[in-house]
Amino acid sequence: VLPTFTTNDPKATQVSFAVVNDIHQQNDVMKKLLGQVDWNNNQLVFFNGDMQNNSRSEAQIFSSFMDTAISVFADRIPMYYARGNHETRGEFASQFPRYFPSAT
Repeated sequence: VLPTFTTNDPKATQVSFAVVNDIHQQNDVMKKLLGQVDWNNNQLVFFNGDMQNNSRSEAQIFSSFMDTAISVFADRIPMYYARGNHETRGEFASQFPRYFPSAT
């Protein structure tokens, strides 16, 4: 089964969101934090940097946090990612925009 995602609603008059950062590949910590979110009333999630310790490969993006994000929310709740300083480290760092594009 291919992963799916949902975009945000530009016509929404209110927004409830969660912010997670500095996870450093600790999926158990991320699950615990996201376990406190009311998913019935939460419209989006921000990853505010340093979700990884460094960027070494595509596989690391998924094992570090994205597989967990998909299992918890990212298959139905929009997610935005602000790159942290740790995502600029490592041989795969230049590939970041391919996975998390932005308009700027």
